Formats: sequence, C-alpha cells, structure tokens
Amino acid sequence: MEVLSKSRFIHDGALHDPAAALRLVDLEQRRLFEIHARYFDTVRRGVGLGRLRDAGRDVLERITEFLDSIGAQYPDRGVDVHVSLLTRQRLLFWLDERVLEFCAAAQALPRHSLLDRWRTGLVEGIDAALFVVQDLVMAEGRGSEPSAAELLGDRGELMHGIRNAYLRNASSLSTEERASVLRLTSIAEHIFLLLSKLASEYERCAAGAAPIAEPRRAVGRGGADPVTGRAAATDVVALEEPDVRQRFAPGLAGG
Repeated sequence: MEVLSKSRFIHDGALHDPAAALRLVDLEQRRLFEIHARYFDTVRRGVGLGRLRDAGRDVLERITEFLDSIGAQYPDRGVDVHVSLLTRQRLLFWLDERVLEFCAAAQALPRHSLLDRWRTGLVEGIDAALFVVQDLVMAEGRGSEPSAAELLGDRGELMHGIRNAYLRNASSLSTEERASVLRLTSIAEHIFLLLSKLASEYERCAAGAAPIAEPRRAVGRGGADPVTGRAAATDVVALEEPDVRQRFAPGLAGG
C-alpha cells in the first residue's frame, strides 16, 4: 500500500524541463484509474477502504503540488497542456470522491438476497465502465478506436431504467432498502458522468483540440476548489448530486 501511495513518475528533479514535467503529470494521473479500480475490490471482498483511500488521496495531492510548482516556475510555458491537466485533476478529484462514496454506501447496504445480487451487478458495471475509459486513455488516440460516447453510451438513461424496473419488482424491500437503491444509483450516475467527461477530455487532447472549459462545482459558502484551494464558483452546479428524494421517489426516501 505504501508503494501505491508514492509517486511513480513525477519528481522534483523533472521541474527543470516544463514539457517533460507536464508529460510526467499526465502519466501519474493515468495511474489513478488503477487505484480507483482497487476501490471496487474492497466491496467484493467486504473489507474497509482504510489505507487504500489514503493512498489515492496522497497521489492526488502530490500531483496537485507538482502542477502548482510547474505553474509557478513556468507561467507562460505549455499553457494549453497545463490547463487540460488541471481540468483532468479536478475531474479525477471528484471521481475519487464519488467512487469512495459509492463503495462505502455499497458496503453499508442492508443484507438482503435481492440487494446482494443487485449490488454485485452495479459494482461490476461501474468497474467495467472504468476499464473502458482506462483502455481508451492508454490508447492515447492511436488508430481508429471508438469514441467515449460510443463506448459508454447513455449510462445515465440505463441507470434510470434499471432503478425503476428494480423498484417496481422488489416489493419485498423496506423503505430504508429502497432509499439505499436510490442513493447508490444516483452516485453511479455521477460516476458515469465524470468518466464520460474524462474520456472526452483525453479525446480532445489526442485530437489536438483546445481543452474543454474547466467544470465548476458549487460547494457552498466558504468552500474551496480541491485543486487550487481557492474559493469555488457557486453559480454553476453541473456536477452536484441532485436531491434524490425530490428527483426520483418522494414517497420512498423518507422514514
């Protein structure tokens, strides 16, 4: 676990060459897909996230520090690439938060034969989507690979269908158990959204296009951006979790 939490590519000695340093950040960020995949193993094995959670956060924080150093020393070098890496870093922070939240919620799901099968299918489905994006990222735009949209499809719509069908046919579930289903599928939708945005960003860079605008997230008064540490914008809520009870089943989430 200690090895997993240590930087594999970035190191302070690389800061003398900004182009090489940015490339090392790119490689280090790709490692995070491997760490996120391990999160799902904790659900399969029924063990706590513990030190694995800390390892993921250590890598994210080290990458942020390294990006800050590059920006401070070379503010006019590789600007487009730097901005794209910052965009990915924000998305990776939020993906890390969401996957951790999903795994914790899945572990806390009440024990029930129906829920156990459903949880297994959901875990494997998200892990498969993560693998798809990781494979696309590692391809680095070579050849004629399908786009992220083609590979991932509309997973949000798929989750809507699965959730609604499951709740209709699972009359034996208690109110608490049905609320847990709503929460897990809501988190899963956000994970799919973040994976799609990440894949699209990598595709744009591979095609030589300008980086997409950095997403903003409402974190409430006094909140800070996870990458820059500065106060976050509060006028756009593109990635915030919707109120599950209002959006999906007002009559089921109470109690």
